[in-house]
Amino acid sequence: MHCMLWISDAPVYGVNSTEDVISYIDKILTCQRSWDDTELDEYVNFQVHKHTRTCKKLFRRQAVCRFNFPKLPMRNTQILEPLQTDDAADITTHAENFIRIKSLLSNLKPDSESITMDEFLSLIKLDMDSYIMAIRSSLKT
Repeated sequence: MHCMLWISDAPVYGVNSTEDVISYIDKILTCQRSWDDTELDEYVNFQVHKHTRTCKKLFRRQAVCRFNFPKLPMRNTQILEPLQTDDAADITTHAENFIRIKSLLSNLKPDSESITMDEFLSLIKLDMDSYIMAIRSSLKT
């Protein structure tokens, strides 16, 4: 649902600490699909924005989305570039790892118990470096 709400006693961005604001938002909002209603999920797909090259069409040299969706920096992350290698064995290994990652993620349900990154890596039988290489193998640009 797209709406604007005024909630009394809510933390205010720029006044309260960022952690308090984020914690409050995470507590009261969700953006998950139903997973049980394919027709409804199809409508939800129209509401999902994915940053693509067309976002920068008017602002080629800036990190600005022309549709005004924020491009927020992720905490404790690195920018991933596509994998650059000519080693066919490496490409195959990383691609197979990526398929395993996608398979596990597709089987997780939104109402299932949360897992940590370490637990996730254990389930897919990869270390963090191999996980990153698998993700990089899937990137095109």
